[in-house]
Amino acid sequence: MDSSAPPSNMATPAQMVHGLRQGHHRGRGRLVGIEVKASATVKGDDFTGLRKLAEACGKKFIMGLVLYDHDTVVPSGKHLFAMPISALWSSAER
Repeated sequence: MDSSAPPSNMATPAQMVHGLRQGHHRGRGRLVGIEVKASATVKGDDFTGLRKLAEACGKKFIMGLVLYDHDTVVPSGKHLFAMPISALWSSAER
């Protein structure tokens, strides 16, 4: 697969059980996991599925994101972040 190809959905039933909603990979098998929360707060447990995905994928895991209803990016370990869902529609330049 070349890096210009669109991402592929990689979520498996086992990952769905652990709360992970989306896993995408681009070229060379690199993977980003995405969890979406309908909440303005995040807890350590919200990253459980992403941590399991990171462990299973090793070096192929690039980043895990929990999208949530707030305005602050919060780090939660190596390559894991909570990010405002509104950032998907916001410009980086303000």
